[in-house]
Amino acid sequence: MSGSFMARVGLVGFACGVILLYSLAVLPPLHWLISATPIPFVAILLARSPLFRAVAVLLAGGIVGLAWAALQADGRQQSVLPTTLEGLELDVSGYLCDVPSEGSFGSVRFAFCVTQWHLPEGDSTFSDEDLPDRLRLAWYGDEATTRPGHRLILTVALKRPHGAVNPEGFRYESWLYRKGFGATGTVRELSRSDHLECPFRCRYHRWRGELVDAVSGSCLMRAISH
Repeated sequence: MSGSFMARVGLVGFACGVILLYSLAVLPPLHWLISATPIPFVAILLARSPLFRAVAVLLAGGIVGLAWAALQADGRQQSVLPTTLEGLELDVSGYLCDVPSEGSFGSVRFAFCVTQWHLPEGDSTFSDEDLPDRLRLAWYGDEATTRPGHRLILTVALKRPHGAVNPEGFRYESWLYRKGFGATGTVRELSRSDHLECPFRCRYHRWRGELVDAVSGSCLMRAISH
């Protein structure tokens, strides 16, 4: 079997390992996965049969993919909202990092990238590095709009990512982890803050939002004209 074929087999195994990780209800211990990684590589070196070697390459790719995805998931778990901050009203500065959309019960939902946490004065328990930098928020009330501005200061009430266990359907908690959300919650107060620093990633999301607004406005005008 050619080297290119073996490489494709390894890539298939890697993809299967990543998919398997995100289909599990519980994150497997990372040290077990790392410890198991050398086993299929030793099997590849000892294999004499091309078929056995292909199976070993597939398993090696699967374990590496599983370990890589587990490492990413473990890093995201480290930036999840601490339980002691759940339910508290907290102030955060940042910017929209997706396009707001209308949700259920008259809400507006959006992703918010945090640039600074404003914890109560004197509270040095957590630093910004210990707290999530990406939030999934819902905004309720008569003032809720899909165009709240881009750079914002919010007062939010948050909770850790969670969702109902649904083996046969959509897993909301897994989706939150894949998207990098460290907390979900509701907006209590919102104010624009155009003076906040806007790095390249912030400007990218602003340009993207302006493009979506322009396209949506153009489609609306065409619908009205017809």
